[in-house]
Amino acid sequence: MSYTIVKADLIKNKSDLINLWKRNYPHLIQPEKRFNWMYEENPYGPPTCFLLKHNKSNNFIGAASLIPRRMFINDKPAMAAIAADFVIDKPHRSLGPALMLQRAIISECNKGKFKFIYGFPNKLAEPVHLKVGFKVLGKTVRMVKLIHTYEKLTERTHPLIAKILSPLLDLTINLPNVLKPTDIFSEFLEYFDERFDHLWQNIPKNNQIIGERTASYLNWRYISDPYKSYKIFVVCDKEKKLQGYIVYSTENKTVHIFDILSQDFYETLLRSFTIQIKKKKDINSISFMLLEDCPVIHYLKKHLFFKRPEDLNIVIYYKENAVLLKSIYDWYLVAGDKDI
Repeated sequence: MSYTIVKADLIKNKSDLINLWKRNYPHLIQPEKRFNWMYEENPYGPPTCFLLKHNKSNNFIGAASLIPRRMFINDKPAMAAIAADFVIDKPHRSLGPALMLQRAIISECNKGKFKFIYGFPNKLAEPVHLKVGFKVLGKTVRMVKLIHTYEKLTERTHPLIAKILSPLLDLTINLPNVLKPTDIFSEFLEYFDERFDHLWQNIPKNNQIIGERTASYLNWRYISDPYKSYKIFVVCDKEKKLQGYIVYSTENKTVHIFDILSQDFYETLLRSFTIQIKKKKDINSISFMLLEDCPVIHYLKKHLFFKRPEDLNIVIYYKENAVLLKSIYDWYLVAGDKDI
């Protein structure tokens, strides 16, 4: 079978791409909402998308996209992209068509449109990424903190014993969070205001690679998301200056952190957040997926977050030298940096 790569016109080919999603993403409810949000409202501009046409039928049977994202490399802005929406109809899922799409994707980086590309491919897609030149940046890990232990204990012991032991265990694992700092206050917000721009401007970005986190970006990424409801927790100092935030959602008695950022208040931020979450009797744990070497892991461990393996690698493509880009800088990549 022969195929042709076509660079998508996101106006003319909108229905082609959405139909591909419908056929390959059965869990994606109303894919039109994703297109409107991710492809038309992105503050960094529209994605670059390639379609794969089956020449015999003249139908589009695959696609792959690059979602633009402004990153900072050693405190200097650069336009990067997230490899996303890599789909091929089942009858055509072989190495050849997959490689054609991924080679089209990296050609945009080779031409200089993007400084680098990163992605979170699944285990089936990862070998294709690696074959065209992507390198593994690192594994993802899931950091988990128990909040209420009763249900977990009932999985291993009698409910009566769990009822006796759980209050003691709850107190022990949350002991570092008992005393709330008196020189800060915390609150929950409905949206990201101009204070987040000031926080982002003051965050040190030397010797690391981190995605831009302005109020405009954060409101688009989290508040405008048509599929998930997020909450914003912040801490401020005694002058009411924003010192850090956590973005999270709640599902199945677990709080899932998607983003966290602070300058010098990570410990206070995590302590205050845990105190607030512990008040919710229907929450058993806090979970946070991020790059295994992400600098914030140090603070999570201090607050008794324990590492659990996550079967997902982060890959990068860099025209000049992906290994060099990987080794020189600390990468700040967390769940919210994923391609959604």
